[in-house]
Amino acid sequence: MRHHHHAKREKEPGEPAPWPQPRFDRVTVVLLLVWIAASFGVSWFARDLRQVVIGWPVNFWFVAQGAVLTFLGIVVAYATIRNRQECSDTRDGAQTDTTNESA
Repeated sequence: MRHHHHAKREKEPGEPAPWPQPRFDRVTVVLLLVWIAASFGVSWFARDLRQVVIGWPVNFWFVAQGAVLTFLGIVVAYATIRNRQECSDTRDGAQTDTTNESA
């Protein structure tokens, strides 16, 4: 008979690996706020820039280019942070597994 509790249990043969828990933490919230600011906040004030090059207003062009660079920065930051966390979790898990196996 199986008891349903939240303690770690051994994986049965043929049983699929459990889904990893999603991470929604400060990093995600901060990067979402940066995304919102780059998408809506900066473009809201683009009219106030009033940059003209050879008779063409380029204020929205500057904002669009800056937004693309900001989005790329967000993706790079998120990937870097998550990769470091994964490596840290993997190391911690590997150390935990080896200590449990030797006991």
